[in-house]
Amino acid sequence: MDKVKIRTRDKGDCTVMISVFTKQTSSMLIQSFYKNILGRKPSKDESEYWINYAKQHGNNVATVRIIMEAFLNSDEYKCRSIQKLPILSVGRLDNTTKLIIWGTNDYSKLIYLMLTYRTEFSAYIVECFLDDDSILKNLYGLPVKKADELNFYDAKIVMANMDNSIFSKIEIYSAFERIWSNLQIIDIGYLYFHIPDPIYKRVDSPQWSSLLGKDVVIYYSDAQVKENLLNLIEGLNNIFQQAFKKTVNIIATIGNNAAQRVLPATPGQKILITQDSYIDILSTLLFNGIEFADIRLIKYLDPQATSNDVLMKDGDLIIYTMTKVGTISFINSLQEYDFSVKATHFVTSKPLCALKEINTMNSQFDDEIFKSQIDKNIRYAWNLLIDSVYINNYIKKCAKDTRTLKRQRQRSENF
Repeated sequence: MDKVKIRTRDKGDCTVMISVFTKQTSSMLIQSFYKNILGRKPSKDESEYWINYAKQHGNNVATVRIIMEAFLNSDEYKCRSIQKLPILSVGRLDNTTKLIIWGTNDYSKLIYLMLTYRTEFSAYIVECFLDDDSILKNLYGLPVKKADELNFYDAKIVMANMDNSIFSKIEIYSAFERIWSNLQIIDIGYLYFHIPDPIYKRVDSPQWSSLLGKDVVIYYSDAQVKENLLNLIEGLNNIFQQAFKKTVNIIATIGNNAAQRVLPATPGQKILITQDSYIDILSTLLFNGIEFADIRLIKYLDPQATSNDVLMKDGDLIIYTMTKVGTISFINSLQEYDFSVKATHFVTSKPLCALKEINTMNSQFDDEIFKSQIDKNIRYAWNLLIDSVYINNYIKKCAKDTRTLKRQRQRSENF
């Protein structure tokens, strides 16, 4: 009987006993890898992929080890491991703590700027940067040190919760255990404006709610990326105007040739930075007194994303939100135009009132539990209203197309 040993940082060592590799055995092992390493169940496609891979490569111990290594080296596992690290808490002025910043990349620089310009971290003192591979001797006036130069008992090591670079370096350090046990993370995710939103898989997610009715300045480095963003916002503004009677108001776009030109900040003004290398302009903005809370960094998951990507397509499931229109009369109206109604949903205009009320409350309260509930309610109200607009537009388009088709048929019959 063969043994395969799995080592995970969060659960330690566990041993899988393997005797005969059948399809069922492979499936059981893959389910186990997803559960114990990634902490979730696989999708049908994921499970079938690895089962077929094992079958094609002999269903033996060596194949299992290859699959296991793929799981342990995956970005998903790395991210999961990082997310389990303790979060750096807000410091107390009467308890000053020294910090070492992991790495010298843009994530590391962003951490430094957060610790420098956000008042809740004012109790912390950054001692140095840690990077064995960097050629830099100094960064932001602080020394860049190697692991063997540090006393890890005197300071905490901090890193961004989106930075996976630690995994390509940390295990080669002789001080691995001390580094890992001293690591803490800072959440930088809220600084990013994802397009499309990774949670909703759409470009029209509730993240736009903070920009509705606001003046927005865009800093960019690539003209084409800027044009794509402006076209996206223009398309979304047509929808936002119908759903919320508010739009994202772009008042200026500033390119690389004016990177050091910072517009005077006005109350309520928001800033989007589309640059790949955002650190320099971010540093300049913060130095000129603009608050972190008013800045978002565009992170493109799909640079070609457009507002049309989230519009309803023919054949999509119809879930209709309506006001003062009965479900029966609505279904009858659709059937008149030969629509096949797969599902309907009846709501009132309350979500719009709720969203307005929630947005007002959101600006007045800081309690984390209260705000998390507000965020949940915003997402619910936002989805109802946005879907309402899309579906209305979709039905109008289909109805127009159907009427046009009927007129064409009538003309052909008359001839």
